[in-house]
Amino acid sequence: MNLLTWCAAIATASLVACATPQQRDQQELLRLVKDDLAVENAECGVYFAKVAEGLRHSMPAGKEREKEVADWSKLSKDAFDASRYLISDQKSLASMKINRMMNEELEHIAIVQAEYADLCKDLMDTPKKRWDYWMEKEMQREKELQSTPK
Repeated sequence: MNLLTWCAAIATASLVACATPQQRDQQELLRLVKDDLAVENAECGVYFAKVAEGLRHSMPAGKEREKEVADWSKLSKDAFDASRYLISDQKSLASMKINRMMNEELEHIAIVQAEYADLCKDLMDTPKKRWDYWMEKEMQREKELQSTPK
């Protein structure tokens, strides 16, 4: 299943009407996970775009460079498309973070690569694994909030 198909399935599942408080809690959890994945996809979109840019400047001109740049640029576009598809609200914190990332210049590609290369490969190859990761993370946050004395 490709990334956009997976994102469509997630978005569809999260649109289920919520009648009970428990279902509303589940709806909020799904929204948080979608926002987490949207930010992660945007981060990967920036990373892929920067790799394409680096290849454009470092490889000798020719068909091999054109293909490499095109492949990385497509990954960037796919990641940004998935991010836009997943974002729950254009005014959300996730959306603001994505817009800031898209506007910031990432100059040190080695630092960016160290932080995002494995994560982005994992996101593109196994989107369900990242969904499971963020679902677990958000459920853990919820447990911590519930166990905190008020």
